[in-house]
Amino acid sequence: MDPLRVLHLTTELPHPMGVSGGSVRQFRLFSALAQLGAEIVVVAPVTKREHEELNPEETLRDAGVRLVATPRRARRELEAAAALVRRPSLALRASRIPIHGLQTEMLAIDMEGPARGALSQMPDVVTIEHDYAISLADLLPASVPKVLTLQNVTPEYYRVRAADTRGVQGLVNRRASAMAERYISARLGQFRQLIAVSDDDARLVRKLTSAPVSVIPNGTDTAREHQELSRMSGAPPTVLFTGTMNHPPNHEGALWFHREIWPLISQAEPEARLVIVGRQPQEELMRLAQADPRVEVTGAVPDMAPYYERATVAIAPLRSGSGTRLKILDAFAARRPVVSTTIGCEGLEVSNDEHLLIADDPRTFAARTLELLGDEAHRARLADAGRRLVAERYDWSALAAQFEHLLRSAST
Repeated sequence: MDPLRVLHLTTELPHPMGVSGGSVRQFRLFSALAQLGAEIVVVAPVTKREHEELNPEETLRDAGVRLVATPRRARRELEAAAALVRRPSLALRASRIPIHGLQTEMLAIDMEGPARGALSQMPDVVTIEHDYAISLADLLPASVPKVLTLQNVTPEYYRVRAADTRGVQGLVNRRASAMAERYISARLGQFRQLIAVSDDDARLVRKLTSAPVSVIPNGTDTAREHQELSRMSGAPPTVLFTGTMNHPPNHEGALWFHREIWPLISQAEPEARLVIVGRQPQEELMRLAQADPRVEVTGAVPDMAPYYERATVAIAPLRSGSGTRLKILDAFAARRPVVSTTIGCEGLEVSNDEHLLIADDPRTFAARTLELLGDEAHRARLADAGRRLVAERYDWSALAAQFEHLLRSAST
């Protein structure tokens, strides 16, 4: 069988130390696809800082993927000003475009030339990442086979946030949901295949279009071995929360946990420690660590393994968002037990008390976390079940095989 040739367009740099879970998903999935023999070209905007700190061309090349980087400005206001100078018509349409859709259309000005240049290599299929980046399809001829991955369903993301907010912010979120639905649904018919990351998201997408929708969930790397759960003598019980901290569901979840749940845990277990790991923590989170020596907020880290090895329990105290959570899958792969809200583990094939513990109110969440902090046998049972689940269902190599099948089908 001839190698599958893929052109991937994304506004988010695929990278193992990416700025979001979506960035990591793209890197892991396309790396695994390259291992199956696919020839992959990625066109993505890259900032000067990303060039300096992440070495993206070499990192992707080592993974079997060729990156064509287009310029991106670090400050959004400069990015917007430069785009509007080059394409003034965007100013007339700005009020009708979702904010991330508008940002995509600005970035697409620089992406258009490289994308069309990459078409000269005759890819079998073009893939585009994120529903808000759907306008990237407009850069290409209608005859080119296209596949869109929706890591979140943006209209639903804002709808859930609207239900959880009041006053002006609630109105803003409802308007954003309606605007995103109009913007996205009008363009979904350009794609031969749509990919959601959970069955729940797939059902939402099917309400917007008649285009075929399949599911390829988020995954994890199960090849890496991690130390056993037993803590070193004298090590404090440690609760770990991971995620990109400028992503509102993560930021708000961390604050909710610290405000409503952490006092109950620390009162019952004074030696407990809370570690929050993730890129771009906001000032409000940083102040938590300054005020409480039992709380650590790290920012970005080069390797999560040492933090999982320190962790007694991992948590996913999310109250909004869609898609599936890499943080839970990575904790399972690292053999760490998890306590999550229902929304936090939404879309994963998990069962309460079998793979993880689920709690939605502060007292129950605290009680379930304390239950695991104090019971090594219970931690081990959940950790073993979680590890088996990701090995069987969520390993990147198996998901890449599904991805390749969908892309080949769409290309014919």
